[in-house]
Amino acid sequence: MSLKLGDVAEAAATVLWDEPLLKALEVMVGKGGEGPYRVVVLARHGVVRGVITGRVVLEVLAGWRASALRLKVGLRGLLEEPVHVFADEVYNALPHWLGLTSAIRYMLENRLGYVLVVGEHVRLAGIVEEKTILPHLAGRKYGVRVREVMERDLSTITPEESLRAALAKMVTHMRRRLPVVSDGEVKGIVTATDVLSAILSNLGNLKEALNLGVREVMEKDVTHVDPDDDLGVAIRKLVEEDVSSVLVLSDGRVEGIVTRLDALLAAAKVLGADGVASLIEVSATDRKGVKASAVIR
Repeated sequence: MSLKLGDVAEAAATVLWDEPLLKALEVMVGKGGEGPYRVVVLARHGVVRGVITGRVVLEVLAGWRASALRLKVGLRGLLEEPVHVFADEVYNALPHWLGLTSAIRYMLENRLGYVLVVGEHVRLAGIVEEKTILPHLAGRKYGVRVREVMERDLSTITPEESLRAALAKMVTHMRRRLPVVSDGEVKGIVTATDVLSAILSNLGNLKEALNLGVREVMEKDVTHVDPDDDLGVAIRKLVEEDVSSVLVLSDGRVEGIVTRLDALLAAAKVLGADGVASLIEVSATDRKGVKASAVIR
């Protein structure tokens, strides 16, 4: 069974190019605060115009993007501007007919967490993300310890600091997640989605939202692994608990973090692109059919 990229593509969250930035924010946050980090911006007939991520929205809110426009319309006014004003161009769109192995190799060589899958005239057919691939790599031992693949250069925050401070750190240090640390021990984690969710819930007073304390919005139940755990343990927890990262803790103190992309790249270093694609094909065969791609809004 030789799969094409379109065979494994999943539904992508989308907004129309002329809808307000607020619409993209609503999609990202989702009903339960667990929406997608990436939203595809579409023109008519499903043609891809760009991608907007949580990081882009954070940069807009922090004044790193569209600063001149912000002076003109204000912070609240920015959220009413068309989303295409802020969206990034798409450079990693691949044709649906591309072989899965070639697509996986492209993602790995370019250290990409996702690729868009397109049909004729750059119409969106779906998305393949690290989240799409990792379930096929779970349930294995890799002979690689977590400490060998974790990111050690972390930015942290204290429970007493404000969301304004969290926003500034996320943008300045280009981090989606900040472990919340007090007296050297991890108390929780605050993510880009947590910040965006708080802002969406307090649109009437954005200043008040940004003055909220981190402890009021942080996630206290932190998914974590031990530095000496096998990489397979981290992958299993990423998949089973549906989180974008796991903290690496030792005696309650944070030593690092493993994201979905970190895990995918580390597993692929062991398996190779061919091995990753092969495991996906085996899973597809076991399911006796491949999930059809779809676009959602």
